[in-house]
Amino acid sequence: MKSRVLLMLVAALLMFVLGCDDENVQVEDFPWGRLEVLERPTAIAANVDQWYVFRVRVAESGAPPSIACFVYRPGVDPNDFEIFRLYDDGGQTFITEPPYADTTSGDVVAANGTYTARINGQTFAQGITGIYAFDWELTFGGASFEIPVENAEPCLISEYTEVAHFAECFAPTTLEVTISTSDMDRTDTVEVWLMDSDNQTVMNVGQFSPT
Repeated sequence: MKSRVLLMLVAALLMFVLGCDDENVQVEDFPWGRLEVLERPTAIAANVDQWYVFRVRVAESGAPPSIACFVYRPGVDPNDFEIFRLYDDGGQTFITEPPYADTTSGDVVAANGTYTARINGQTFAQGITGIYAFDWELTFGGASFEIPVENAEPCLISEYTEVAHFAECFAPTTLEVTISTSDMDRTDTVEVWLMDSDNQTVMNVGQFSPT
């Protein structure tokens, strides 16, 4: 294959996925057992259509059918809060409120002491950024934490391997790209376009992940 081709990194497919803080699991004691915060976002992107998971575990039986999470938005009267609920229902409950909650909880196994809720960051934020307070306020105590809700910035390609031609038709070529991200996001997938430099025709499209 002797035709001259130009390999160009044209676009990065960006998925803003916020991970859970595994090293900072909160544990609170309640009359019916221990509450462990298993999963929560460390930040929420206000301008991305992305789902975020909140998951807690109650170690002993006798827990309520759902656990309420109280949300306090920045710059709003503390008495003007809103609530979304976490369910231990195996994802069977049809949820209609609040509008930013998923229609099902996302819980995997019913009645196993693990409560789950999924909320949409973009619908949840409604353009309001800042530090949000989240409280599980139960009868004899609760767990509280703050989550920044900010607009995610576009990731930037700061370095990549540029190949002007292939020496052999099927010889292996190593491609690397460095993506600069903000604290609000990370790059999930990079898309590569193989283009014919003579007529700018896209010959192939591939993807690779940040490993």
